[in-house]
Order: sequence, then structure tokens, then C-alpha cells
Amino acid sequence: MRYDLPPKLVSFYKDKGFIELENLLSEEELYEISRECDNLLKQKLKSRNLALSEVSLKTSFQEGWNLHDESNVLQKFITQKKLTEIVSQLTGLSKIKLGFTQIFRTFDKTQSESDETLPPLFYHYTSLDDVSCLQGLQIGCMIHLVSERAISQDPLVDIEHAKGILHPLPMHPKSITFFNSKFPFSLDPLPDFSHQLYLLVTFGRENMVYVDQPKDPHNHELKKQGLVFGDVTPGKVFIV
Repeated sequence: MRYDLPPKLVSFYKDKGFIELENLLSEEELYEISRECDNLLKQKLKSRNLALSEVSLKTSFQEGWNLHDESNVLQKFITQKKLTEIVSQLTGLSKIKLGFTQIFRTFDKTQSESDETLPPLFYHYTSLDDVSCLQGLQIGCMIHLVSERAISQDPLVDIEHAKGILHPLPMHPKSITFFNSKFPFSLDPLPDFSHQLYLLVTFGRENMVYVDQPKDPHNHELKKQGLVFGDVTPGKVFIV
């Protein structure tokens, strides 16, 4: 059965540039995907002799890009029909392609207590279009997985309507915030939230192109896989 959004929710997204949908994940999915993300990060950090619970937000961010390439479990989850149907309705596209994924993991020591400098999207208002080397992105899906400690406030309350900017961090596990790739956002509340796990999944047009984007912290990762600037990104096109 098709997952149809009420027209008023689609209209809200098109008007505001974002929408948060609650309880899109089951308890089983929440547990399985949270464990899978942490296991993938652990494997990446193993080569650096680092334990997951000891790393900073910056390190987990650096190592948490496109880990779905190494996991059938994660690939199946992020391309499930319900998610692609929602993306299709919000973007108006009948053909979509997976862009990139990014894991965000915080622990006791928040980034605000570290001397490391985070990428600009953590403290500047920007958009996915401005910080991604993928030209043709349409939407970001920020999924709240684990919350080992409660978040005291809902970051979405912190939207500055006059400026049209957003902190796309849903407060409740199992919720997903969908936001337009052109819509300004910031992740600056995240370093102050300890023991949280988020997964960002992006989708775009079927003919997304790999371009030089110096603001993208992972700008040259696709080049390591043999792509050159101007190439159409590989991957399955989902017809919804």
C-alpha cells in the first residue's frame, strides 16, 4: 500500500521548506539501524585505533560519510519504499536517486569542549546545495535514531522565521525531518546534545552530477572512487 501524505503536509513543506514527521520508524528499525550505524563507525575507527565512545563529534563526522556503501542493512533501510514515496511526494519527482548519507554521533564530551574546528555547517547557516559536491540534490532527511539522554528542548522551536533558517534536528527518536536542499539550515545545536545518534540521508534528481564544491568536507571522496567533476553520479534510480 502506498504511503500517502495528507495534502496539507505537502503544502506545508512546499511553503516552509521543511517538515518533521513523527514515529516513522518502528522500535525494531530503531534498534537495528542504530546498532548498524555504530558498528559501521567502529569498523572505520578501528584502523585508527580509536574507540567509538572516545571520539569527538568531528571525528565521527569525518568517518561517518556514505557508510551505507558498506552495509546491506543500511542500504535496504534508506531506500525502503515508504521513505522514497514520501520523498517523491515532497519533491514532486517521480524518479529519484540516493545522494549521500552522513552519520552524526555525540557522546559525553561535546564538541564545544574540544579544540577541534567543526565544518562550517555546524555554526554557519547554509544549505545542502552550498555544502555538497552533488549538483541536483533535492532533499535531506534527518533521522533521529538513538537518544541515550533526553534532549531538553526541541531544536525546531529555534527556527528564526524571519530569516527562514532551520535547525533540522528532530527531538524524538523515530522521527524524521525532511528539508529542502535550497533551504538554509545549521547544525549548531548538535554539539551541545550528548549521547545522540542522527542519520542524514539525501536524495536528488536521477541525473545528479559530481562537481567541485570546496565547502563540502567530503569534496574529493568520490574522486577517490574514480569519478571526475562533471560525471553523473552512479546509483539506482527509484521510480516512485
